[in-house]
Amino acid sequence: YQRGLTESDYNAIVNISVPFFEEKENPSKFKTGFYLDNTQRDYNQYQFSFRNGGAPGVQGQDVSQFTSTNPNVSWGDVFLSENLSGFTNPNPAQYGSDQAMAWSMYNSTVSSGSSTGASEYTAYQQIIASYSMAELKLFPQLTLTGGARYENTDIRIVSPGYVAGSVPFFGDFDGVAKIQQLDLLPAAAATYEVLENVNLRLAWSQTIARPSFKEMGPVISLDFSDSLLYVGNPNLKLSKINNYDFRLEWFPRPGEVLAVSLFYKSILAPIEQTQVSQGESQLYQYQNFPSGTLWGAEFEARKRLDQVSEVLRDFSVNFNTTYIQSQVNLSQEQENQRTELGIAPNRPLQGQPLYIINAGLDYNNVQAGFYAGLFYNVTGPLLIAAGGEGGAGLGYLPDVYEQPAPSLDFNLTQTFADNWKFTFRGKNLLNPLFQQTVTFNGVEKTYLSYTKGWDLSLSMAYGF
Repeated sequence: YQRGLTESDYNAIVNISVPFFEEKENPSKFKTGFYLDNTQRDYNQYQFSFRNGGAPGVQGQDVSQFTSTNPNVSWGDVFLSENLSGFTNPNPAQYGSDQAMAWSMYNSTVSSGSSTGASEYTAYQQIIASYSMAELKLFPQLTLTGGARYENTDIRIVSPGYVAGSVPFFGDFDGVAKIQQLDLLPAAAATYEVLENVNLRLAWSQTIARPSFKEMGPVISLDFSDSLLYVGNPNLKLSKINNYDFRLEWFPRPGEVLAVSLFYKSILAPIEQTQVSQGESQLYQYQNFPSGTLWGAEFEARKRLDQVSEVLRDFSVNFNTTYIQSQVNLSQEQENQRTELGIAPNRPLQGQPLYIINAGLDYNNVQAGFYAGLFYNVTGPLLIAAGGEGGAGLGYLPDVYEQPAPSLDFNLTQTFADNWKFTFRGKNLLNPLFQQTVTFNGVEKTYLSYTKGWDLSLSMAYGF
């Protein structure tokens, strides 16, 4: 498997802040700015497999099906020398059943992919944005913030030589995919100081989420990290999100916080990873769904321990937990199919866990230049791939969930001789079992399970 990717990215940012009412007790600010981002990607891939002359689908094929740039030389001639492989490549122009021991490296992408153009693309994205906002302090305890942001999105993906309709996954894609959209995104917030160092904050904003090149690119690619096949979707469109936030926070001392937050999001056309199938093969593809909602609560605490004991003056602890509920709107047909499969007719948004827990213990001795931190994380059941229509009589494919797998990391840094820094990092020290599950007729079954192992690293750096 060979993949080539070249990407360039250029951006420019300008921000201007103009204070006013400085002579009064409630100074305020007006802010404006400009943002430009240009990204271009060139992508191509080739998939090779070793085939012998008697293999099904290979007999009688012309040697040119096994070639790259030279029609008279096969990939096997180039990569399978007799000295290395022990096999001899055939001289005749065709592979026949009498040459079962004649092996070659078969370029399946060239033989099938080039006829559809589904093995390469050029992508371009330009984002032009500007914003204006005002931060108005009505009186010492109350600050109002409001403004808007214009974002112009221009995304284009071109697949040279693509034959319209040749890949069912790509729908009505004709070789060129475009997203050209101008959005006005308002935002407003109010912060009220209830008591000294105690703030109440309310906020509302509109944002958008753009599909990535990987999600839109018209290719079927192999992910080396999990050995799964991913299908691009050139018909994706932007998601629009309304965000509502409530936060009550207390800052007892510098570096300390105690906060409670509530949040709600409504999403139009959310982009989600779903299962699709081709024959008996299961693949993953990103798709837009009509709408979805998300809501939840968060608790956060950071505390230095010097008030507990002088011995603990360099220690601090932090804790954060989030509880999340979400739901995506499905069609009545999809709900009925899920019910027949023995799973709930509704499901959460893909990628949103039920809960997140983070905890950490830090030791930071500034005078000695020594730092150490121990960090724990666990994420609740997470929908990693939504169920979808299965082909070849497979019916409706079930949702795939990733089950909780606790993580423990450790970092240590020692600075010495002013400019030298030694760092040790240990990740995934618990080495838990990562497990993905599906549910059939109310019974949970293992879809995939694996362990990652420890990740240990040492580094030495010199700064000047």
